[in-house]
Amino acid sequence: MNLGELIEKIRGLTVDALHAAAAQHADAGRVVYEPALRDADGNAVTDGELVLPTRVDLVVVAADGTGQESITVETKRLVTFEPVSMEWDGGMDIHVDPFQWDWCGLRLEGLPDNPDWAALTAWFLRQFEAAGDSDGLKDVVHFLGDPTALPGGGVALTLDFGSAPVDAFGELMQAVSATGARRLMVGRPSTMTPA
Repeated sequence: MNLGELIEKIRGLTVDALHAAAAQHADAGRVVYEPALRDADGNAVTDGELVLPTRVDLVVVAADGTGQESITVETKRLVTFEPVSMEWDGGMDIHVDPFQWDWCGLRLEGLPDNPDWAALTAWFLRQFEAAGDSDGLKDVVHFLGDPTALPGGGVALTLDFGSAPVDAFGELMQAVSATGARRLMVGRPSTMTPA
């Protein structure tokens, strides 16, 4: 199985979990897939050093209109595979361990002293606003955490790919390469930071 096929399987677990949760809550009211957090004026709420917006997995609007509930969907399974290593165009080494589409850890190493996050934030905003529509899903990313410096060098970030298409993974590699990172490790967030 090649990396693209693995990514499709990994994404599929999250997509299936989103649909299952929507079906489970359908009797409680109208299910809204992947809404962005917004303020009272309808503007996307941003947060953190990277000043990025966030989406939640599902919102259930009560049938009687009396309220709404935000639903967080967690993928319970993990696609297991032997780690994959490759070199990206431009010389960045990439190492991919098993990870979850909805809770992905990134570790960037060999960054310049003052990394330029512009390409990474632009990638996120493009994927955040993509808003396709496949079976109710918007085909968008949900969250990108702020870069956290790691002891001994490197930076860790956490990413929720949401329902973003498989192509978002390759585009992420290009955006990370533009930061100047020499190495990218992808895996579960708990494996990206020293114990």
